[in-house]
Amino acid sequence: MTLNGETIRIASVDSESSVRVGRYGVDIDAFENIALKAVRLSLDTKKITVVDEIGFMQMLSAPFEKMIHEVISSSEPIILGTICVDSHPNVDKIRKLSGVKIYHLNEENRELTTEIMANDILKLL
Repeated sequence: MTLNGETIRIASVDSESSVRVGRYGVDIDAFENIALKAVRLSLDTKKITVVDEIGFMQMLSAPFEKMIHEVISSSEPIILGTICVDSHPNVDKIRKLSGVKIYHLNEENRELTTEIMANDILKLL
């Protein structure tokens, strides 16, 4: 779902797509139609762009991966995103980009981590 309220099903166990991540069939075209447009709109109009999530399914889209690399590599926008914990070659490359700071969030540290993240973002604004 985008912040504008747009929704689309990008993956389903019932999908007939031959592109699979685990038991989910993935509709890459549907993902690109909503995700690329939403991220671009946010980058063009907002100071902070939220991407939920950067994971295995999203890395099936070369244009999305390229956009994320370009955006993180530039110093302009602030990207707040979730990234999969498991290792994936393309996701691991994103983790290693110089503009990336990873916060490991769990039930025990979520209050303190949220405060630290908010302070870090405010310093960038």
